[in-house]
Order: sequence, then structure tokens, then C-alpha cells
Amino acid sequence: MTDYSSGKIHQIDVTDLAAPVVTLIVASYGGAPNGIVHDAANNRLVVATWGANAPIKAIDLGNNYAISTLTTTNLTNIDGIDMDDSSNFFIASWSPDKIYKYNNDFSVSQEIVVAGLNNPADICYSVANDTLAIPNTAGNNILFVSFVPPPIVSAATDLATKPFSVEVSPNPATSDSNFRFVSPVSGVVQFRITDVNGKVVFERNNVAATVGENSLSLRDFSGSAGTYFCFLTVGSVTKSCKMFVVD
Repeated sequence: MTDYSSGKIHQIDVTDLAAPVVTLIVASYGGAPNGIVHDAANNRLVVATWGANAPIKAIDLGNNYAISTLTTTNLTNIDGIDMDDSSNFFIASWSPDKIYKYNNDFSVSQEIVVAGLNNPADICYSVANDTLAIPNTAGNNILFVSFVPPPIVSAATDLATKPFSVEVSPNPATSDSNFRFVSPVSGVVQFRITDVNGKVVFERNNVAATVGENSLSLRDFSGSAGTYFCFLTVGSVTKSCKMFVVD
């Protein structure tokens, strides 16, 4: 367990639940540890850190609890970390409000786009159903992101009788605009924006969607004044809509 206030790491032996044994294993973490996960394959603990340019550190369980930095992020206040069954790591950041996925050696990172994040906290990955649970501290709710592959759509007619719509609101677009879509399936969808010449100017792959209404923030999109086209792809079917940007 991490002790945020004192910067310490403890081990708790719960063999006897009536009398758990607490052992101090790291007396000085070097920062504010705020979330921890056991990486058994590498015999280490991986720890998230609170604060500016928050690092992610490792504690070597086979080398007298030696501490090393796995990566230094440009995030402020990481609150929670967990692993999937492929040894990928997921972290939750407060500033900005984002979820990131890292491979096992932290050489590759990927933003997991999740609508509605508001100070995401101690996340938990359910290996049993490939779902990430994200408590929203300020939102007072829990968001669930499923990584189950979407059903294969063999033809456009498979979706003919299911709701499937897309829009940008407000439009003309501002930094507060969202791409809203009603998805006919849950799973992973692809989103892109092109200019009038068909050049892709903005893209988000592996967007988690649920059946029904979904929303994707466009605050990271920056384009000059003009007309753009937004595309959402589910299986083999793509829906599109126009988006306008004015000076």
C-alpha cells in the first residue's frame, strides 16, 4: 500500500485477517506515491506518483526494494494504476483528465479516450471481462471502458435496423464542441476528421463506445477556418457529418 502523506510504502500480511501484520518496506519513496500494482512477472511493484511531471516508478522486490524510475510523464497528479492480463499498465491523470495505457517497459504510451472524465482516481482493470473501471472523484460516478473486441459487421445491412447517427455540437466548432454519436454496438470504433481534400487532420483510433449515446471531446482539434468532414467507423460501416470552423 502507498502512504501518500508520508511518502512510504508498506506491505500488509493478511494471512490472519484478525491480526494483519504491517511492514514498512520503503521509508522514503521520493515523492507522493498514489497507487500501486504488483507486477509478478517482473517481481516488482509499479507505483504511480502525485505531483507535477509525475514519474512512474518501480520497486524491485528481489533487490532490497530498490527504487527506479520507469518513465517521467508530463502529467500532473496521477491517481491510480493497474494492469491487464497482457502486462500493459493503465494510469489515471487529474491534469489533464486522461487515461493512458503503457506497454510493459513503458516505451510506448497511448491515450484511451473516455468521455466524461472528471478527476479519475483509483482505477481497476477486470481481467475476467477486459473492462477498466474508473471512479470519477469530482463526478461522483464510475465509468466503465470495455476492451472486448467489437462484433464483426459483415455488411452495411447488418446495421440497417439499428440506430446509428453522428453530429458535431455546437457547430461551427469551438474548443467546447463534442462529436456526438449513437452507436449500434459496444466496443471499439474509429474516428477521424478530414479537410475538403480528403486529408486526415485529426484521428482517434480505438475509441471505446457503448450502445446508445456517446460523446468525444474535440478540444484537441485545431484547424483553420473552413469545412471539414467527421467520420465514425463501426465495423465495415462509416457514418459522416460536416463540421465548420470560423474565425
